[in-house]
Amino acid sequence: MDLYIFFALITVLLNIVLSSTIPVLLQNYDSNEPIINDMKKIFNNNKQLIISNSIILGITVYIALHIANKLETKFTDFTGIPLENPDEGFYNDIKIHQAAGALVRLSGVYN
Repeated sequence: MDLYIFFALITVLLNIVLSSTIPVLLQNYDSNEPIINDMKKIFNNNKQLIISNSIILGITVYIALHIANKLETKFTDFTGIPLENPDEGFYNDIKIHQAAGALVRLSGVYN
């Protein structure tokens, strides 16, 4: 099975579970019933919405993963800069900015 499809299916299942559990956890729960019963009620009341949102999310994740791989290749072909191995000067610039930020924080000017 394609790895992108696998990630999309995991996303769909995770979205269905979280869409059923988060509303139960956010409400004030003073009932003697088990939480699983409320989760079933929420899923049954919003079944069509939860499933359609999960399918849209799964398709979006699949397309995003598929496009991201192609964009990385096209970016490297267009600029000649490999994304896996950035230029050493890039890291040096980041280190200089991090050091400058640390000095500003230590001086107390930006609190």
